[in-house]
Amino acid sequence: MSEEVKKKHPGGRPSKYNKTLAETICALISQGFPLNTILKQDGMPRMSTVMRWLFYTSPFQEEFRELYVKAREAQAEVMADQIISIADDDSEDVMFSEADTPEGKSAKRLQNKEFVNRSRLRVDARKWVAAKLLPRKYGDFERHEITVTKPLVVLTDDET
Repeated sequence: MSEEVKKKHPGGRPSKYNKTLAETICALISQGFPLNTILKQDGMPRMSTVMRWLFYTSPFQEEFRELYVKAREAQAEVMADQIISIADDDSEDVMFSEADTPEGKSAKRLQNKEFVNRSRLRVDARKWVAAKLLPRKYGDFERHEITVTKPLVVLTDDET
């Protein structure tokens, strides 16, 4: 056999993974940016590549998985803070329109329903994501505790 045939081909494309890139992606996630937005930036891998890093087993992928889980937990905390900011922002809740009156022009206050509805949607989206990322903290998780005062006794055939 020739020397070329004996060499084993590693198979597949080499991974684009590097620790700096993984840390950059996770840092942006932990600041609240969505993964698909992050991956649209120049120099970022495709979504399928990042999903491969998450779901296959190798040492660097385990490292990335740990970074990613921590970043998502931090993202949930950022979203919880954003919910308060969005809910408290009433800067565009009211708009004014000019109305002609016999005395001249006057400003009429109108509720800016589009802004209010968009804010509601933004809050609801963040609540949903935070509940999925940290269900015990932000989800509708109810803890039910059962206290047994009498232990259950099971009789076997020999005891009846």
